[in-house]
Amino acid sequence: MGAEALLLDNRGHVLVRSNEKDRASTITEYTPKAWEEGEVVSSLKSIRSGHRALAGKRMAVWMTLGSAELVYVVVGPEAAMMRAVRAP
Repeated sequence: MGAEALLLDNRGHVLVRSNEKDRASTITEYTPKAWEEGEVVSSLKSIRSGHRALAGKRMAVWMTLGSAELVYVVVGPEAAMMRAVRAP
């Protein structure tokens, strides 16, 4: 399984999701929904950048993007994500 990238608003609602790009090209209206990883959403509201282990040997890594208060999140296999986090 590969990685997925998301762009969330400051409430943890999904604005853009890489695994839905095919669907996104055909929709005409979109209502952001809360991201299903509630524990990460709770963390990212108080921690501007960080990482957290998830079920299924996955990991989320996030960073708040400047004053826009948007959050960029990447979720992928934990081992690969830890290598990326530790890379110089």
